[in-house]
Amino acid sequence: MFIELITTNACVGRELNNFVAQNSFPTAFLQTWQWGGFRASLGEKVWRLIVRDENGLLLATATFFSKPLPFQKIYLDCPRGPIFSGAVDLGQRFEIIKSLADFLVKTIKQSVVFVRTENNQPTQPDIILAYEQAGFKKPEFLAHAVNPTATLILDLTKTEEEILANMHPKWRYNIKLAERRGVVVKHKNDINKFYWLLVATARRDKIKIFSRKYYENLINFFSTMPDFKLKLFFAEFQNEVLAAILVIGCGHTATYLHGGSSDLNRELMPNHAIQWQAIKWAKENNYQWYDFWGVMTTEKNNQDGTAWAGITRFKKGFANAVTGRELVYVGAWDCVENQFWYNLFKLTKKIKNLLTNSLPL
Repeated sequence: MFIELITTNACVGRELNNFVAQNSFPTAFLQTWQWGGFRASLGEKVWRLIVRDENGLLLATATFFSKPLPFQKIYLDCPRGPIFSGAVDLGQRFEIIKSLADFLVKTIKQSVVFVRTENNQPTQPDIILAYEQAGFKKPEFLAHAVNPTATLILDLTKTEEEILANMHPKWRYNIKLAERRGVVVKHKNDINKFYWLLVATARRDKIKIFSRKYYENLINFFSTMPDFKLKLFFAEFQNEVLAAILVIGCGHTATYLHGGSSDLNRELMPNHAIQWQAIKWAKENNYQWYDFWGVMTTEKNNQDGTAWAGITRFKKGFANAVTGRELVYVGAWDCVENQFWYNLFKLTKKIKNLLTNSLPL
């Protein structure tokens, strides 16, 4: 087994992208060559690794990002990765992850506290047991994975008629209602209006968003990038923007990544209309899956009254067991490199939580 650190080799970049598209489901665009380039444009340290066998056959790829911790420590994060060939069994995967971690720690020569993987293996008892037996730890600080641990995907190989027929009846009605009342969905790269809608949504639903500069860089970076299609959709009524979403296409998957809506004219159902147009666009561009990028699990959703519960119900209205699949990933796991600092950060997090929870209302 050979590990190679890749820097600016475009040919290997194409090989990496093809490998990711063929060996991840849904397509793990966060592990593509271009996503690493985007994050590097934001000033992040990016480490791209490939693993080959003695015959040169590609076994795994992994893109890691360096993240700061207090006291000049860092951790390495591998979102939705590593990506493994189907020929690599579960035991070999842990050997590869540990080898990648050791390789990076020696290469970077910084104080790496832990290496975090967040690949898209399903949550199953045997996989969780394998992580534990391999010495990996479930995160107890830096609260959780940044990316969703559960998602809903829509099968785009179904016809439009099949997709509509298997939606929640109210969703079909709302799509037709928006059309009858004059809601129009357009494509344009209007970053100002897009960000304004994100801010309005964040204030209304009390959720976090990125900075305007982040979205501007994201849209500009991927608008003309090979192997990707980025599309901004705007739902308008009488030239007034009511909703907007950003969809990014990569491999066999189109992903609804970001979205926002105005507080005005919500009775016109612009959010239903805009999602339906995005789904149709994804079908027209021959994507096989439409990833709604994050839902709460059924059990948690039933117990939660926050905005995320409402967002989850909205997304699930577009698919049922015939046209969609809900995926729950195994989530983030840490390979600890420095146990002392890991325990110290974990203790600090616990103390902070205790103090926060004990404050008077």
